[in-house]
Amino acid sequence: MTLDTLLSLTNSPAKDNWQISYGEFVKFFWKYKGLLKHIERDNNFWESTNENLKIAYEQLDRKDIELEYSNGLNKKYLDNIKEGLVLIEQDFTILDQYSLFMLELFKTDQIKNKNIVDLIYPDINQFANERKELEKYLTILFSNTLTDIDMIMDINPLHNKTLFIKDKNNNTHEIIIDASFIRIYNNSNVENVMIIFEDKTNIVKMQKKLEREKGRYQTEVESISAILKAGPRTFIDFINEAKEVIKLFENNISNLDNMNIVDKIFRQIHSLKGAAKHLELIHLANIANKIEDILSIIKKEKHQVNINDIKYYITNLNEEFSDVEKLYKRFQNFSQYTSKTFQNNTDKYDSFLDSLKGMVTNLSKEMGKETKIIINNNIKNFPFYEFLKNPLIQIIRNAIDHAIEDPYERLSKLKKQYGVINIRSYENENEYIIDIQDDGRGIDFEKIKLKAIQMNLLNETLSINNIKLLQLIFNPNFTSKDHVSSLSGRGYGLDVVKDAMASLGGKITVNTLKDKGTKFSLIIPKKRIIKK
Repeated sequence: MTLDTLLSLTNSPAKDNWQISYGEFVKFFWKYKGLLKHIERDNNFWESTNENLKIAYEQLDRKDIELEYSNGLNKKYLDNIKEGLVLIEQDFTILDQYSLFMLELFKTDQIKNKNIVDLIYPDINQFANERKELEKYLTILFSNTLTDIDMIMDINPLHNKTLFIKDKNNNTHEIIIDASFIRIYNNSNVENVMIIFEDKTNIVKMQKKLEREKGRYQTEVESISAILKAGPRTFIDFINEAKEVIKLFENNISNLDNMNIVDKIFRQIHSLKGAAKHLELIHLANIANKIEDILSIIKKEKHQVNINDIKYYITNLNEEFSDVEKLYKRFQNFSQYTSKTFQNNTDKYDSFLDSLKGMVTNLSKEMGKETKIIINNNIKNFPFYEFLKNPLIQIIRNAIDHAIEDPYERLSKLKKQYGVINIRSYENENEYIIDIQDDGRGIDFEKIKLKAIQMNLLNETLSINNIKLLQLIFNPNFTSKDHVSSLSGRGYGLDVVKDAMASLGGKITVNTLKDKGTKFSLIIPKKRIIKK
């Protein structure tokens, strides 16, 4: 019996059949020794594999613990950070990775799976342009990987952006947010974008508060300076004039569809702005300029603007003048000036003329020009001082803006680099005369004609003489300027002069010569009754 036969038997063989040859035994020995070695190798392999698996499982367990700990920290971070963090996909959908502060910031219970554009601008009709701009910007973030993120952030539509958020009770909350964006890449493609929202509402409110405090401080400094420079009497006259203008505006706030009323208010506001500039009360002049902007819209577009906008600036102007008046009363307690100062009209007029020097210096500097003013007053006990303050201011402002050339232009014309404005006041038996003469470029009649045709005030086919053209510069709404500035361009400067002279029963004469200058003469009869 061979060894292979023996091993193939199911039952034990008979005792005498166990005998095998030596050769068979040797063959069996080496064959099964190899098999045992193979089995041993397999056992060693599996033991090694099991040991490696054991180590791997232990490492995975540790990783799971670390991940669980890390996720816990992330959740605590997202739950406690006072910034809004969201992760969005390419279709602008918000994933479930977001900070708890997002719910507080946007007054909502759920933002997961919501479109980020819908979250920020829920009203599709009211914020159609803003939605379109944000969608375009997000598309650039996902698709334009060649442009540096810092360059893209320069056109960030959510930088210090004011949003209006509604809560569960449909109450609207105004918030100011600043958003930054971080791209999340998968290889070379932008897979997600993280948006970080910073709530700047309180910061901006504090900045505005500081600006108001700074403005209030500036107001006090300007007011004290005005009192010291112009004298308390002039200052009080200005406050009283302002009250009349504000009262006129408030009484006609519902009649702004009447262009005659708008013209009247415009004229008064323009005069008030000039007087504020004269006293160097710049903050008040700026408010008056904003009111002029609103009135200009009414006149040009022939429709009613938002009444609340007008009321806001009127209220603002009223409050500013009230503060200035209170400051004056406080200042008066510590000042050597009294209400008896400048009791007679001659002193008041002299003081006013002297105060024009500072206005000329400041306006010239503002316009990049150099101008000197020469004053010669020979009127005694001038009774119409109050009526002529604003007209004189307007004529001088016009002279600096329109007539006086800048130093380079003057030198090219062989003139002195500084312009000169002469004011001469005198009287005869029947009249008071005030001459305001400059040495500027003179009135450009051709420019006036072209501008009048452009404004449909003249028919270009008709011939017109210079006297008629001069009359145009006193018309309301006419200006030779192409652009409006805080100084001119409204068309109400010389209209104010004409209106004041009409109320005094006086007249205006104008003499002008190209590149030599212009002289305005205000002639007021002594015995005429003032027209209200």
